[in-house]
Amino acid sequence: QGVSWLVHANSRVLFGHYYAILIFQGAAYGLLYGFEFVRLRFACWHFDFRIVMVIRSAAIAAILASHWIMVSVSVERLISSIWPLQFEQCTRRFFGFFIGSSIIAISFVVTFYALSDGFRLFATTRNVLKMDLRIKDNKEAYDLTFQVMAYTYVPSSLIFAADCYLNFFKKRKQNITGSLAISYQYAENRKVISIILPLEITNATVTIFGTIAQAVYNAVNPDATEIQRSLFVELTALSSLFPLAFAIIIEWRVGYR
Repeated sequence: QGVSWLVHANSRVLFGHYYAILIFQGAAYGLLYGFEFVRLRFACWHFDFRIVMVIRSAAIAAILASHWIMVSVSVERLISSIWPLQFEQCTRRFFGFFIGSSIIAISFVVTFYALSDGFRLFATTRNVLKMDLRIKDNKEAYDLTFQVMAYTYVPSSLIFAADCYLNFFKKRKQNITGSLAISYQYAENRKVISIILPLEITNATVTIFGTIAQAVYNAVNPDATEIQRSLFVELTALSSLFPLAFAIIIEWRVGYR
């Protein structure tokens, strides 16, 4: 159904960006594992680390962008809960496009800058044996990036909690003026929140789980070999499964309605 289940134009534009970035995320991980399969199949043991930086950084940036796009949708629902009539009358497709595009652009620039040591790692050739993005030159920035990503779920959780309270639990006074439009707006809010909430819970779970698991592993086993760490990363980094989970949740929450 695409974004046809959404009514407000701004939300449609933002969800269009969300769809696009998740397709990109899935493609990035598909390219990553496809490259890994081909190089191992043809015994290409050494390869340029910049390949790892481009593919993995793009996937991580997509994760960050998808989260903040969803937060933007949640903020929209929060605004519409506080000022329902004004929100219903305010349709700015260009504004939604600007917000979505800006989030994606900023996420990619910040992620690539942090994980490439201020883009300096792109200037040198480094042959590696594994697809692990965390190396000696960027390990502090790598760990900090994932910690910040995990911390961003705290304010976003508060926004989602406020959305749920205002739309599902708060008792509202009867307002005769525009009561039908207001009721319709709250009904749409509840529908949207019931869809984006499982998406964000799933996204937060896979991201935070991987972050905590890798942090604990690095603390417990600081002398792990590159192969050991690479295997652990692949086993605990579940973000590659989120595009599939997204498709299942959307089909469950939208497709069968």
